[in-house]
Amino acid sequence: MTNKDILNNVKKLRELTGVGFKDCKIAIEENGGDIQKSIEFLRKKGIAKASKKMGRNASEGLALVHADDDEVSVVEINSETDFVAKNKDFLNFCKEISTINFKVHGDIEKIKSFKMENGKSVDDNLISLISKIGEKITIRRCKYFDKKVVKIIFISIRP
Repeated sequence: MTNKDILNNVKKLRELTGVGFKDCKIAIEENGGDIQKSIEFLRKKGIAKASKKMGRNASEGLALVHADDDEVSVVEINSETDFVAKNKDFLNFCKEISTINFKVHGDIEKIKSFKMENGKSVDDNLISLISKIGEKITIRRCKYFDKKVVKIIFISIRP
């Protein structure tokens, strides 16, 4: 492969995966320029990177509320720094998780296995996001309130 071919493949791989230049170049070189093998290589590497980051402290992030009729769900998604909470990919992930949380009534195990819009599970997307952003990200806690609870809360806080 010529340098131009390598650079073109790195560019394609970056567009497909969102992974940084250096990691894409390594993946292309390790897999003889094969894009599909490089994607699998990066996926495996991403899982390894994600598991290394899980020992870190993640105390920043977002809390999202999803409401429809008289039902409400709340989910907290943490990251290591507040800068990540401004990242477009993180925000899109969080918004979709908030919708999923509402659908599964705050069951965190169901959230983790739920298929997202791209067809992958939340856990798989979380690993990809951690790999891409480079920080620990966790779905810390979630809650769902049905119509009865929402009505009681509303009555108790009304003057």
